[in-house]
Amino acid sequence: MKREIKLLKKCIKKGEQTPFLYNEEETLRLKNKLKQLQEWWDSARVAQNNGFGQYIDQPTDQSE
Repeated sequence: MKREIKLLKKCIKKGEQTPFLYNEEETLRLKNKLKQLQEWWDSARVAQNNGFGQYIDQPTDQSE
């Protein structure tokens, strides 16, 4: 799954650099699929760790 996420990121980047590669609808589908895969990856990571470390990517409040 991580490989697919990396590949989708490359495809989206290439599509933005060369506009004739993908049309708007295809670019939107790629972005939606990337978002879906990233959410699945995060939920799988949380499930494997039994809920521990689920707030790793979110900033913590250090002012307290």
